[in-house]
Amino acid sequence: MRYKKEMQNYKPPPGMEKTSKTKGKAGGATASGKATKKGKAKKDPNAPKRGKTSFMFYSTEMRAKIKADNPDLSFGDLGKKIGEMFKALPPAEKAKYEKKAADAKVKYQEEMKKYKQSSKAEPETDDDDDDDASGDGGVEEDVEDDDDDSD
Repeated sequence: MRYKKEMQNYKPPPGMEKTSKTKGKAGGATASGKATKKGKAKKDPNAPKRGKTSFMFYSTEMRAKIKADNPDLSFGDLGKKIGEMFKALPPAEKAKYEKKAADAKVKYQEEMKKYKQSSKAEPETDDDDDDDASGDGGVEEDVEDDDDDSD
């Protein structure tokens, strides 16, 4: 009740527009009522995965040991404990994991270079589905209008 009463007199700050919260209208809607949503580009499943960070190498190595010592810890608490332990790690031990991360980064960069070269070599297919009946491949000709002498 209080919310409705407060919202009756609500005026958004300058530059902020009131947005619609109706279903099916995410990202705006066309005149026909169909949703028009532009999402981010799909990732290629064949693309190489990014290398792990030094923390991730440490985490995967230590998680099972810490879980065995503290079986009552929740997933979030376990992550916090691993983070605290990683922060407290001496630089000499941390260097071991940083070297693994650097190696993983180099490996990723090499795989990415190979991936980009192989994707350039493959011919791109036209997935536009905007076939037109003219058969000219969608090329529009620049037609001059000789009737208009108002130059």
